[in-house]
Amino acid sequence: WAKAYGSHSDRELLYNLPDYDERSKVFDVQPYMSGSEASRRWMEARGLWSEHEALASGAEFAKELWIGSGCTAKAPFCPVPDNGKWTCVGFTRPEQNMDWCRTQGIVNCVEYAENDNSPEMESCGPCSCCRRKVTP
Repeated sequence: WAKAYGSHSDRELLYNLPDYDERSKVFDVQPYMSGSEASRRWMEARGLWSEHEALASGAEFAKELWIGSGCTAKAPFCPVPDNGKWTCVGFTRPEQNMDWCRTQGIVNCVEYAENDNSPEMESCGPCSCCRRKVTP
């Protein structure tokens, strides 16, 4: 890509009043927030936009723009997994055993499952209980 678009992180707007204005020394105001994400939240909070509208910027310092499965710009509850590969689960608590592994399902963005030795679970190796990061 020659140009990528993303969002600007929140940052304080530094120039509320010019320095030559004497009031700038005693003018105490909550800082105005700048950035595309701050602007999106401001518009949504005032009912001017729905959660399905957002801003994108082509500035060099813009970070990746998230578009979720719900077509919103809100950050996901679970980060997008790197690769979705299964890894070995080491039982570290007394209540953790194979029955626990079989019944966990998805907990806090992590899926637990018994290793069925399928090609998909090959990355888990010889372990009997496996986990992988998922999105809800």
